[in-house]
Amino acid sequence: MITKLIICTVILFLAAGTLAQNEQALPAAGDKGGPVFIHGEPVYRAGGDVIAPRAIFLPDPEYSEEARQGQLQGTCLLWMVVGTDGKTHDVRIVRSLGMGLDEKSVEAIRTWRFEPATKNGQTVAVQINVETSFRLYSSPGLPPGLDGEPFQLPQKHPADYPLLLQLRFVTGKRSAEGYVVTAEATIAGDAQPGKVIAMTCGPKAKCFMLRAANYPARWVSSTEVELLGLNEDNRKWQKVHFSARPAF
Repeated sequence: MITKLIICTVILFLAAGTLAQNEQALPAAGDKGGPVFIHGEPVYRAGGDVIAPRAIFLPDPEYSEEARQGQLQGTCLLWMVVGTDGKTHDVRIVRSLGMGLDEKSVEAIRTWRFEPATKNGQTVAVQINVETSFRLYSSPGLPPGLDGEPFQLPQKHPADYPLLLQLRFVTGKRSAEGYVVTAEATIAGDAQPGKVIAMTCGPKAKCFMLRAANYPARWVSSTEVELLGLNEDNRKWQKVHFSARPAF
């Protein structure tokens, strides 16, 4: 059986304050949208009169052999500056994935090229966040994924699954005891909407690798949440249970 590797990149032009829990060591946006200064140079955020850079060369990172052997999947979040020269600078890891995938992400990002951002017609440097996602398909023993299509639920299900789980930073990894999936999520429709929860499935429970997407969900207990999604292989609705706790 041939294992397929799916790698994708998402560039996030985020507003100030987003991902604050992960950016404590990163430069903050200046007052009233002004620049911060990195190595003595002004660096802006895209938005308003700052027009975002346009990617012209974005090769995907390679899968590391260690991650392939360990069947590690997930998303690496990075921060960087796109300079007035269109090159990437000061690439930093915000959320690590491990097993060499962080290094592979940085290695690829350093080769990226952009048409620089502009402010009032002048080129400027901007700070942006980037996600590199790594997924394995047709991997021996790896459960099928769920692709999260909450608005195509059979008619009876909306009442059964009143919550919408917004899943991000999903990581799947083969351990000695079985396959383990971890994720962070926010829940719309909960008593505390927007609260971030940490979720874990496995290694002994029936566990599925999930996309970063939206899922219909319900609380089974105060520490367990049930998700509903479509099996990628047979397109049938399936349930998966995660233990859940507040993420600090």
